[in-house]
Amino acid sequence: MKRLGGLVLLIFLIPTAALAQDPTPPLPETDDPNFAFWGEFIYTILWREKLVWTVTPSFRTDEQEINTDLVTRFTTEALLELPRQWQFRGRFFLIGRQEEGGGSAIDQRIQLLVRYPLATIWKGEIHVDGGTLYERHFRGDEVEDFNV
Repeated sequence: MKRLGGLVLLIFLIPTAALAQDPTPPLPETDDPNFAFWGEFIYTILWREKLVWTVTPSFRTDEQEINTDLVTRFTTEALLELPRQWQFRGRFFLIGRQEEGGGSAIDQRIQLLVRYPLATIWKGEIHVDGGTLYERHFRGDEVEDFNV
C-alpha cells in the first residue's frame, strides 16, 4: 500500500514540476564559466564477496581550482565490506592540472573513508549511514600539502 501511495504521489508531482520549468532552456556556451565536460572510464580489477578494487582514468574541463583549464585524473579505489554493515574505502588520486598560463602540475591525494550505520527507520526500509573521511593533498606546485 505504501508503494502505491508513493506512485500516486509521483504521478501528481512529476507533471507539476515539468510544467514549472522553461520548456526550451538555452544550451550553455563553451565560454560560460559554469559549462563543464567530464568523462571517465571505470574498470574493475578485482571483485570478491567483500572486496572491490577499481581504477578510473578521467578528465574534466573544469575544476574547483583557480587558474585551471583542464584536469586529468587517475584514481584507484578499494572498497572493503566489514561486519555489521560497516565499510572501509581507500582511494589514491593522481591529478594532472593544465593551468591557464601554460604551466602544469601533478597533485596526489590519499583518501580514507569509514562508513557505518547510524539508524534504521520506517520498519527497516530506510537506512541512515554516517562516515568519517580523511584526505591528504600532496600538491605539485608552490601550495603546501594539506589535510581535509
